[in-house]
Amino acid sequence: MREVDELWSNDNERPSHLRSAHPSTIPARNAIIYAIAAYYAEVLGIDTIVAGHNADDTKYFPDTSKEFRRLISRALTIGTYIGRARGGLRVIAPLSKLSKTEVVRLGLKLGVPFEYTWSCHNNYDVPCGQCSGCWPGRGHLMNWALRTHSKKQ
Repeated sequence: MREVDELWSNDNERPSHLRSAHPSTIPARNAIIYAIAAYYAEVLGIDTIVAGHNADDTKYFPDTSKEFRRLISRALTIGTYIGRARGGLRVIAPLSKLSKTEVVRLGLKLGVPFEYTWSCHNNYDVPCGQCSGCWPGRGHLMNWALRTHSKKQ
């Protein structure tokens, strides 16, 4: 999966419906991820998919909204055996009302092992510090917390 700014060399080549999309948008990303998660939920007998979206995500990505989660939960309920057997396969996002900064603060307060978390969009050994997952709005704390926490160990 590629971000829209990687798929086309300039905005004029982009389909018109994606020209206003955030540069790090990956078309249908969460629909794809939820479909894969539904496969594992079905195989493992799990009726809840937990998403890590936060309040900042909904400003840019339509597939992180409460409405999208409600509708995809309904589709997964209808389209899976686990959904039918348990009366629902739902997608929840317990951090969806918190900003990224608030998520990091909560994680630090709860002692989250940040060395096992990842928000970088690249598949490197360490966060790149350059992509929108690392620095949306020029100030993302998650990877800072990860690097700081990891250095203490």
